[in-house]
Amino acid sequence: MLIDTETVGMPAEGRLSAQQRIIVPLDVPTEAAAIALIESIPAVTFWKVGLELFVSSGPKILERLKAQNKRIFLDLKFHDIPNTMAGACRAAGRYGVDLLTVHAALASGTHSSTNGGH
Repeated sequence: MLIDTETVGMPAEGRLSAQQRIIVPLDVPTEAAAIALIESIPAVTFWKVGLELFVSSGPKILERLKAQNKRIFLDLKFHDIPNTMAGACRAAGRYGVDLLTVHAALASGTHSSTNGGH
């Protein structure tokens, strides 16, 4: 699955190139498999790291991507109480991730508490 993050409605000078908008998922079970995929298509600038890879490799994969000046979509699907969500978002922000997922089906006030984590 490729995700195209096209910026509809932005002025031409603010639009990202197609290469900058495409997010390629690292849906692989190990750090070694992720590295092989990253190295096989070096033109990709934006990668998705999901739960399986993150649990398998830990933050090392995020550090490796950032060291190569890649953008990161951390797709861990955060879903918890507001204070825990806010802390998780702050922690993800320290890794320099560009996007992350937060489940929308949560109690009132959850989204506002995670906003400070970016």
